[in-house]
Amino acid sequence: LKIYDQDPLQVILCDKHAVKKWVSDTIGSKFVIPEYLGFPAVWKTNHMSGDAEFLESKHDESEALGRLLPRLKKKHGVKKGEWAYRLIEPRIIKEKKLNVNTDYKFHCVNGNIRWVQMIWDRTHYGKECVFDDSGNLTDIISEPRNKHTPNNLLCNKSQFEELKTIAKELSKDWKYVRVDLYYDEQPWFGEMTFWPASGTF
Repeated sequence: LKIYDQDPLQVILCDKHAVKKWVSDTIGSKFVIPEYLGFPAVWKTNHMSGDAEFLESKHDESEALGRLLPRLKKKHGVKKGEWAYRLIEPRIIKEKKLNVNTDYKFHCVNGNIRWVQMIWDRTHYGKECVFDDSGNLTDIISEPRNKHTPNNLLCNKSQFEELKTIAKELSKDWKYVRVDLYYDEQPWFGEMTFWPASGTF
């Protein structure tokens, strides 16, 4: 898919800043984490992964910028063929920190959910378990770097259905995409990933 299924729209959807408008137009702005200049906050670049900085107050700014600014000069995705990332204009985005400890990663094929990663207690890597599209726990290990931790504590059924509806809508035009969502009183959009782990697992 990296080689033979390239679509210019993927550049926008891989851009953590530009994708916000597309999501707003597709499912509504209420699901998009807005830009935020207060604290606590999450700062990250729009063209890379794994570089989120968690700031509790203004005192954390200089340290966070010290780590993020050098990343603006780097092209992401070149070594492993993730072509869309190298076309993104780098910038730092600032968002309000949600009161959540869990990521829901919906792996979707043509708008159909194939499996759902639940990741929590994340520092660099976290604990993980995988559910099917009905919310049943499986024995799949989706990302070996995480600690496989069987856990039936998926969000409640109504919340899961809300998240599923969003994942299906955002993924319906793609042969494969992973849709990352959160739940903090309501669903929140995280990002879209076409090549998890650079497609190297």
